[in-house]
Amino acid sequence: MTVKTQLYDNGKWITIDHAELKRRDKFRMFNNGKKVRGNKGQIAFTAKSDAYYNEESKKVLVDIL
Repeated sequence: MTVKTQLYDNGKWITIDHAELKRRDKFRMFNNGKKVRGNKGQIAFTAKSDAYYNEESKKVLVDIL
């Protein structure tokens, strides 16, 4: 599984490491080249928190609005 995260910055989508996301960042993700969609069908998200490492899941997560 290849996941790519892109940050929306100054009118452009820029590929970043998911762990670099900060609160209020607008971002989107791709899983094996396909856009990741939220529960409501959205393809762009706003970070509600900075990215953080979750010990239980062993993944870097970010809360979204």
